[in-house]
Amino acid sequence: MTISSTLPLFMSSANIKSFQMESLDQGISDNYELTLSENNGTFLDCDAEVRISGEVKINEIKSQERENVKQLARQKKISGQVDDVQKIASSLQRLIMSSGPTCRTKQAFDDQIKGYLSQIEDIMNSEHHGDQTLAGKELKEKSVSITDLPKIKSGQGIDYSYYTGETGTQSVKINDDIHVDLYPITGKHDAFAKTIQAARLMLTVKPSDTKSAAFREARELITEAVKHDFPDATYRVGIEKSKLNDAIGKAPELIILETERILKANKVSQMDAMRITKELEQTRDVALKIMSNNSVLENRNIETIMRSFTGS
Repeated sequence: MTISSTLPLFMSSANIKSFQMESLDQGISDNYELTLSENNGTFLDCDAEVRISGEVKINEIKSQERENVKQLARQKKISGQVDDVQKIASSLQRLIMSSGPTCRTKQAFDDQIKGYLSQIEDIMNSEHHGDQTLAGKELKEKSVSITDLPKIKSGQGIDYSYYTGETGTQSVKINDDIHVDLYPITGKHDAFAKTIQAARLMLTVKPSDTKSAAFREARELITEAVKHDFPDATYRVGIEKSKLNDAIGKAPELIILETERILKANKVSQMDAMRITKELEQTRDVALKIMSNNSVLENRNIETIMRSFTGS
């Protein structure tokens, strides 16, 4: 009974120790090879799943950067349109303020105002890469028609009938955390509406009639547009341009951070391999020492078993 129970236990214990030593030796060998590998420190040592997810994120950042650059160019176009119409509004304001008994003839006065309206219409209908920029969204059709509109009367409120585009804003994502209203300025903005209405009202009066209701309203509208509404439009477009510029500027940094994250998470460096090799070697040395200390007892167990076989 003693032989049948002790021998399998001894052999099982010996097999476990042998397997443990083989695992340690294999780990030491594998990590030592990494320290000598030409591929060490390259993507060949990376975990495929993590690497692919990182590359997908980098591609998303680059794609968003391209879209941000495109939208920034569009916003710059809108900003230019606001500036150009503001210059015309300032000229119209000076013309209105110069009205009086000694003003030019009605025909000359009207011709100049109509010229301003024609310029405003052309500017507001100008395109960026084939699309309207002041139509509230990307449209190819003209959204502003001024020159063929009928005359308007004083006191009827702001008239937006010249505009056929959409109102409101369009929000787009520029990165993981920020959305931007890329089209805060449409052709229906009060800066444009008041300028256009002031000009249309002036077409209904004589330039010398500075006491009429239409003249006073036109003067008030153009003053509001120049002093308040155009600066407001410029400010709002500027905010969105600033956000887009910041997002574009941060894209390279985000790509670097993502690349570093991939490398840190996945790459097996030679220092890591050397450290692991050293730790495994120390573990193996400890195991060998323990096995050596126990070798006398094990030899005695063998002698006992063998004596049992021989009946000694």
